[in-house]
Amino acid sequence: MQEQKIETEFGTLWTACSEPQASSKSNPAILFLHGSATSSRIFEPLLNSPELKSNYKLVVFDFPGHGRSSDAPDPNKSYYQYAYAEAALEVLRYYNITQVIILGWSLGGHVALEFVSVLANTKKPTDIRIAGIMITGTPPVPKQAIAGFRKDADVSALFNPEASKEDLIKVAGVLTKSAPPGWLVEDVLRTNRLAGRTMGAKFMEGYCSDQIKIVHDFKGWIAVVNGGSEPILDLDYCDSVCKGAPRLWRGECIRLKDEGHAPFFDNPQGFLTVFLDFVDSCKL
Repeated sequence: MQEQKIETEFGTLWTACSEPQASSKSNPAILFLHGSATSSRIFEPLLNSPELKSNYKLVVFDFPGHGRSSDAPDPNKSYYQYAYAEAALEVLRYYNITQVIILGWSLGGHVALEFVSVLANTKKPTDIRIAGIMITGTPPVPKQAIAGFRKDADVSALFNPEASKEDLIKVAGVLTKSAPPGWLVEDVLRTNRLAGRTMGAKFMEGYCSDQIKIVHDFKGWIAVVNGGSEPILDLDYCDSVCKGAPRLWRGECIRLKDEGHAPFFDNPQGFLTVFLDFVDSCKL
């Protein structure tokens, strides 16, 4: 992938983009949105997939205050779900993308849903169209109400600027089924400590959308795919709030047996089988 740093109002964003073979250039691009306190490196098993690399333009970027992007010049303007979606719009414009399929993981799934609102509300003319959204490790939430997380899941360190290094490392250990690789621990420790707290505060102030409504109103295919051994989400909650969505892919939330919070990382080939099927459903 060709790396590029983009200057935006949210700070300097690290981005990368790969080009497909010539015969596949009419396919939608695929945008990958990572989770809280991580970076786009989590998607490397998918980004290295020959099936995806050959047939689709692949785009990743690190959220402000995360990974290889800079800290935001104005945390209050940048560290929340809707603003991350606005940053995603800047990235797609930079790469001249007009048709996109989005894979959002954890926080990135929330950002993917917020991107629907960003496109509807942007004041700059855009011809970007979302062909489909897949969220994984993400509970769609109502406006100003935190819901969908297991009561025994403790990831509070991500939202506490005073959290100890030890507590943050413990959170890193929950994100993958096996022991987290060193770079994932580094990502968690690198994340700007104001990002989680600011996001939580802005969410409760109403700087978000009713994501359950988005799931039900979205005109393209929307897939909800979670690990069957998910340690953070309440899977029954996801089933309940997504039930009956007219464009819910396969008509139900999908559970991948034995996988955890990041099924695409824990079992890339198993996840890829489902994802490629979804992507085929979304081609315009």
